[in-house]
Amino acid sequence: MQIGLFLLGCYSAANHSQITFHACWVTSISEMIWTNTYPLILWLTYVSGNKVKENVLKAIQHLEDNTCLRFLRFDDALPDLKFYLRIGKDSAGGCYANIGRMRESKQPQVVSLSGPGCEDDFSRNSEPTIEVRDQALSFLAGNRRGLSYYDIKSLSKAYRCTVQCPYRLSCENGGFLHSLKGNTDCFCKCPDGLAGNTCNRIDPRAMSGPHGFCGGVISLSLSWFDRAFIHSPRFPFNYPRRQKCLWLLKGPTGSVIKLSFIYFDIKADSNKCIHWLEVRSNLVGQPGPRYCGRWNGGIIVSKDQHNNMMVVKFDSTEHVGYATTGFAAIASAIVTPDTF
Repeated sequence: MQIGLFLLGCYSAANHSQITFHACWVTSISEMIWTNTYPLILWLTYVSGNKVKENVLKAIQHLEDNTCLRFLRFDDALPDLKFYLRIGKDSAGGCYANIGRMRESKQPQVVSLSGPGCEDDFSRNSEPTIEVRDQALSFLAGNRRGLSYYDIKSLSKAYRCTVQCPYRLSCENGGFLHSLKGNTDCFCKCPDGLAGNTCNRIDPRAMSGPHGFCGGVISLSLSWFDRAFIHSPRFPFNYPRRQKCLWLLKGPTGSVIKLSFIYFDIKADSNKCIHWLEVRSNLVGQPGPRYCGRWNGGIIVSKDQHNNMMVVKFDSTEHVGYATTGFAAIASAIVTPDTF
């Protein structure tokens, strides 16, 4: 599988001041990849307004900072080159961009920003821009600022960023082999909150505070007696503010993780979570929903991919108001969600 996308077609200058990378998809058409050697994409900006041009440059810099892709500015020093990207206004008008490189084309490939709305996000009034299949993950739509963890993973694979790695690290817990330069300088890129040469431990920065280190890696078997009791610091008393905790819950291959709450009361106001508990039950490298407030019980079960893992993250770093009792839950590994 190779990713076939027009790299800057995934960018929009939201409000002319923020970088938003929209979802791109994977295709088996390898010809849509820009190069089969060290990634080098030639481009020319031809945009109206300094703010739009600035955002295009920020998007390119963001790609170069997080992947092995490199961009070369097209100029008069390459007079015989016929194929490159041209980003800006097109005589034909409209807002459009091809997905991936158009192999047969001998002319500059255009990203057209001609017409109303091209340089901004837009949707029909009072209606969502996109309907998501899984409503539990609807909070992810439209909230991405920059490349996601899995965007970087897909680009690294598509453009063979690790082909020159002298050894193949065995990255654990959803981590993947990565190289920012496309050379022999290779490492395991880990999901947020994990660290170590193979992503086998919790990042100390994710579990720090006045209570000390809080969290850890918990391996669970399928035994009925193998349960883990996780809770906010000082439970059943009020948790401390300015505290972070992170647990990685792991079960055997083929199992799922079941998290059963027995108490939940985390500081919130009417509009947002002041302190919160994040549960990554879909993908360990993907943000999960944040829970706060007070509710009685509840069960969360890990889903399809990486379904034998779950990340639970507690955060009370916001120094506002008072703390509450927090949460307590029992984690277990089960063969199928139908068993509870």
